[in-house]
Amino acid sequence: TARNLLIAGEVAVSLVLVTGAGLMIRGILRLESTHPGFNPDNLMLVGIAPIPEKYPRPIQKINYYRQVLERVQTLPGVRSAGAQHPGIEAPWSFGVEVEGRPLADPSQAVIVRHRMVDPNFFATTGIPLIQGRLFGAFDGPEAPKVAVISQSAARSLFPGEDPIGRRIRDQRLSTFPWMTVIGVVGDVRYYNAEPELRPSLYRSYLQFPPVWLELIVRADNPSQLFRSLSREIWALDSEQSIEGPETVQDVISRVTSPSKFLAKLLAAFAGLSLALAALGIYSVTAYLASQRVRELGIRVALGALPGHLFRLVLGDTFKAALAGVVAGLLASSSLSRLLEGHLHGVLPYDLLTLGAVSLLMLAVALLAAWAPASRARRVDPASVLRYE
Repeated sequence: TARNLLIAGEVAVSLVLVTGAGLMIRGILRLESTHPGFNPDNLMLVGIAPIPEKYPRPIQKINYYRQVLERVQTLPGVRSAGAQHPGIEAPWSFGVEVEGRPLADPSQAVIVRHRMVDPNFFATTGIPLIQGRLFGAFDGPEAPKVAVISQSAARSLFPGEDPIGRRIRDQRLSTFPWMTVIGVVGDVRYYNAEPELRPSLYRSYLQFPPVWLELIVRADNPSQLFRSLSREIWALDSEQSIEGPETVQDVISRVTSPSKFLAKLLAAFAGLSLALAALGIYSVTAYLASQRVRELGIRVALGALPGHLFRLVLGDTFKAALAGVVAGLLASSSLSRLLEGHLHGVLPYDLLTLGAVSLLMLAVALLAAWAPASRARRVDPASVLRYE
């Protein structure tokens, strides 16, 4: 009937919203429980870009960066200082070619996320060394080009093989230099927000000096360090612009805040929809039961037990709710695909979430219909027939 369709529609709409909220909340819980692969606490980020006219040659940039890091390292409260390029929010990516394995199809190359770092980067961030060694001061401009790769990069580029001593390069141009793999480090999920591990490749900024650098400083109290850090940088170059400061936790919060806000918004709408659905199901079931009083009275007069009447009313509501659940599951697939970028590794068709929400909707429907069904079991056939 039309009223049963109304129950099904209420259940379907609520299920779509509750499913979206459930997936988002599961994604955020997964995000917050996943270790990022490094220690993000008490890490401050500060960007510097030397004026090109003042530091036209690569060796001049290298010396300037080294002096800045040495000065920062001596500041009170600083435990360690390193540097990277590009910044934490904007890693570069390119395909990698392994020496001796020419790529027939460049599109099949393993894509790695790339960073240029200083020798103290890994100690500062807490990214662990798994195999081999890290960059040293001796890996300078004139030394053979070297690279450090992540565990996932090692598995993808050298499955079942020892990557140490192997040579790789950026596959975009054949003129790019070969780099010898000297070490393997742990994988990193930046901002805790990435759904899967991405292969990473690190090069020494001493061999490939970038035009700007992001300082990474681990300190006892990063929020109070910026003023003294700025003074040290300006003591070297009074014209140096400084970007920041920002902590890694600030970056994590900023990057993940849209997902958290959307989850809260969906949860609010889902809660409201759930309450309205329960009220609607109660009202419709109560009305339908009142319209069937004569039928129920006759059933009792013919020997039907009160429990049978209870199950009859509750069963009709359950069937309508079940149809709504099926329709809602079909409709929720579209919403899940729209939310995919905010799910942080949770599948849009997460069976645990879909199953839990489906059971929740059926439980809400049955609870909402419980009172009208209970009244139906107490129908007095004599009163009904006398009224008729």
